[in-house]
Order: sequence, then C-alpha cells, then structure tokens
Amino acid sequence: MSWGKAVGAAALSIGFALGVVTAATAHNQVVSTTPEAGSTSSESPLTVRITTAENLLDLGGNQAGFAMVITDAAGLYYGTGCVELVERTLSTTLEMGEAGAYTVTYQLVSEDGHTISDRFSFTFSPNASHSPATPQTSVPVCGEEPQLLEGSAPVPAEPDVSDTPVEPIAAPREDETPGMGTVIAGALGTIAAFTALAVVWWRRRN
Repeated sequence: MSWGKAVGAAALSIGFALGVVTAATAHNQVVSTTPEAGSTSSESPLTVRITTAENLLDLGGNQAGFAMVITDAAGLYYGTGCVELVERTLSTTLEMGEAGAYTVTYQLVSEDGHTISDRFSFTFSPNASHSPATPQTSVPVCGEEPQLLEGSAPVPAEPDVSDTPVEPIAAPREDETPGMGTVIAGALGTIAAFTALAVVWWRRRN
C-alpha cells in the first residue's frame, strides 16, 4: 500500500471512530422553553413548558424524577408542584405573584435514562387587573397543602437567585456527563432550588 493510501485509510478509520464516540455520548437536550429565557410575560395563570429534542421517559404516570420549581427574587415558591409530561414536553401551570424576576429550576429524565438539570429566568409584568397569588415558604408538592406565607412571616433565608447570571437557552446543549445530568455555569449559586428538586423527588418516591 502506498503512503498516500495508508494515510487516507487511517483518516477514514479515525473519522469513523470519532463518529461512533459522538453518537454514543450524545444525549437529549432542551430545545425551547416557555416563557423564553430572559423574556417578559404578563400571563397569570402561566403555563411553563420545557421541550427537549427527544422524548422524555414516560412510565405511565409515574413522574418521579421530574420536577419544576418556580421561585421569585426573594426565594419564595409558586405553583402546585404538579407537572404534566407529553412526549417531549414537561409543563406546569401556576398563579403568578407580584411583578418581578422569576426563576424556573427543572429536572427531566430522558428515555435513555439520563437526567437534564438546568434553570432559566424571566420577568413577570402583569396588567393592572392582576391579583397576586400568595407565595409559599416551602417547595410545593403535588397533592399536598401549600405552606403559604403569612402576613408578617419573615422571608426564608435562602440565596437570591436573581443575583446570579443565568444563560439564556439559545441553542440545544448536550448532557456532557452521562448519568449525572447537565448543569450550567452558575447553578452552584442555586443550592436551595436544587435541594427543592431533591425534596420533590424523595417525597414522590416515598
């Protein structure tokens, strides 16, 4: 075999191997959110949706491992804790509180068993007729009574996620750590929110 043919064969072999590795390590990713990251919404009730490139893991109504937690700038919670899964989309509907910044922290499970954990923020700017929902002091759990904030109750001492930059979801991103989920830069500043996801998962599991 000539030197040129040998180099060509080696290049083809390397290209094939890289293609196999890429296919093996590629996992599902989020392709869109509603509201969009960094956008402004005036809707209440508001339906928050996370849509992925591939189908999510549907176990016949058993959605342990799926969660969406919505918090305001003070770290207080909104919503029922209930989520709906339809093919590639996870959604939840909630009554919004006061105008301001809100953060959505979520966890999804793909059909291949890999998890995706991420967050995004948006601004709520209601019309004059909006009646703000009462915030909750603990993460809402589907089917359980919410722990509402009373008139003079202090705000929980939790990190203010509004001070942490959040990257808009501008394009699909891969889960680069198989089995561990995808965590974007800045997620370490939202320990309370991800702890809330763990609480939701544990309480549903038990």
